[in-house]
Amino acid sequence: MNKEKRIAFAFILASLIVLLITSVLSVSLVSALAENNSVTKAYTCLKGKIGDKCDEETLEEKAFSLLALGSYKNCLDKFNADSSSQECWPKSTCNLKDTALALLVYDRLGKDTEKIEKWLSKQNTTTQDLIWFLEIDSEEASSCEISYSGGTGTIGIRTDKKVSGSVGTCLKVAGNGYWFEIGSSCLDEEFSISCDKDFITALLYKLKTSSTIYVSSETHSDSASGKTTEKVSSFCFKQGNSCNYEGSLWAALALDSQNIEIKKYLPYLTAFASDNDKYFPDAFLHILTGDTEYLTKIINSRQGKLWNKASKYYDTALAILSIGDSSEADEAKTYLLANQDSSGCWAGIRDTAFLLWTAWPNEVAGDGGTTEEADCEDYEHFCELEADCEEAGGEVLENFNCFGVEKCCSVEFKEKKCEEQEGVLCAEDEVCPGDEISSSDYATCCTEQCEEEVITPTTENKCEKAKYVCRSSCEDNEEETTENCEFSGDICCKPKRNFMWIIILAILIVLVALGLLFKDRLKMLLFKRKTGFREGPSPAATRPSFYPPGGMRPMVRRPVFSPSSPYRPIQRTAGKTDKELDETLRKLKEMSK
Repeated sequence: MNKEKRIAFAFILASLIVLLITSVLSVSLVSALAENNSVTKAYTCLKGKIGDKCDEETLEEKAFSLLALGSYKNCLDKFNADSSSQECWPKSTCNLKDTALALLVYDRLGKDTEKIEKWLSKQNTTTQDLIWFLEIDSEEASSCEISYSGGTGTIGIRTDKKVSGSVGTCLKVAGNGYWFEIGSSCLDEEFSISCDKDFITALLYKLKTSSTIYVSSETHSDSASGKTTEKVSSFCFKQGNSCNYEGSLWAALALDSQNIEIKKYLPYLTAFASDNDKYFPDAFLHILTGDTEYLTKIINSRQGKLWNKASKYYDTALAILSIGDSSEADEAKTYLLANQDSSGCWAGIRDTAFLLWTAWPNEVAGDGGTTEEADCEDYEHFCELEADCEEAGGEVLENFNCFGVEKCCSVEFKEKKCEEQEGVLCAEDEVCPGDEISSSDYATCCTEQCEEEVITPTTENKCEKAKYVCRSSCEDNEEETTENCEFSGDICCKPKRNFMWIIILAILIVLVALGLLFKDRLKMLLFKRKTGFREGPSPAATRPSFYPPGGMRPMVRRPVFSPSSPYRPIQRTAGKTDKELDETLRKLKEMSK
């Protein structure tokens, strides 16, 4: 290849690369612009629903609107007007959920939250429906001494991990001999444990009506002759004189966002989660604990692209708040933007505002402008869940802003690999029969040997398979079809038929039929138009049509060709006009198919 060709080839290759990069960037830019337009449309719709006065919305709608829009119109004034001295909401009853939302609103707007924090923290009471156990474990057979205000005693741990002995009236052997049950009258006691071998202690608990045993979030260990202490700490947030589960979820979330310790509420929230699935407790517990067990439950509970425990948009907003940095959350956001109603909203004010706050948050301003908190990651810190920050040995930093419920941490949380935690990695077609371990591996890390996954058939979304769209209501240019959607409240929508194209096609079919019927006439007309031929009488004869009598027929001299002459027969070719006509008719036929 000579120099000129190499230069030309390099130029063409470079041009193709530039064209490819430009195309990719153009597609990305168009996609980003489309997303921004959809999000802007949603914010505009929310503002339109609120109006100028912000006085017709419920307290919950005002709270979520303030989280999404900041101090918009008169919403903050109207919201505060329904408080008891800006301490609890609403002023008539002061309930847990509304006050917890108020704490999140005040934190979002950079306002003083101290009064709200104090009110929520006072609304606690001891849970009465849990049974507690003390577990003492050692790798070797050992003897341990347990002491508390009611007495002191010695117990033994055998090589099979079972315990023996008793210590006063507060502890009795339970759990098939593996731990001690703590008497209901001794829940305020602090137990000190010391063993002659290395040992570990922990508290277990369960519901009175369930056989499921839960392990408390903290365990303690010490070497031989060392000492650990265990004390039951189990509280809930009360509404009136009894525990309120949904209110406890929101109160724990709001206080945790202010770095207030909430571990004493986790046993209640954990044990009663299955009885309160409609409130989506897994989303809250994943935020509060960082436990991947709850992350797995959240992902597995997804229905299609969204979540739907009780209200699909509300529950999806909760899921995104909990697992916002995930592919599942991204898929949900893409689906939501493709399924806005004609005005740009999703259902009502509450759901639209909640989704905007969690999925597409804007920078908001309080009464005095933007908040004073600096962005955490801009200062080379790390946004982490508080539990992860503590596990990494970091410090939660004040006056730095992170999105949602994450905290600004002085160090980055880095999970260990599965093998470092003596776990087993599961393949894509396997499930974990035991407990899942949080690890840095992309695959599931399990405490037991993985098992083959049994896949159960799911309901087919015939609407999306037919290339239609599931919506809560069809838009003006759409019509409802009978195909099913994933959610019972959705209907399948397809574009309305355009009858103009049907009319045009019918006209083309008629023209083609006429063309085929009068094909020969059309050819003659085109020929006459092309050549200028006109019909008329034959021109006058210039010679007689017969030979004169007695004359001789004139001899016509014909050329003589030798065998070697370059003679070829003259081939007759079709006229250009016929070709054009045939090509036109052929295209009309194809269009009619």
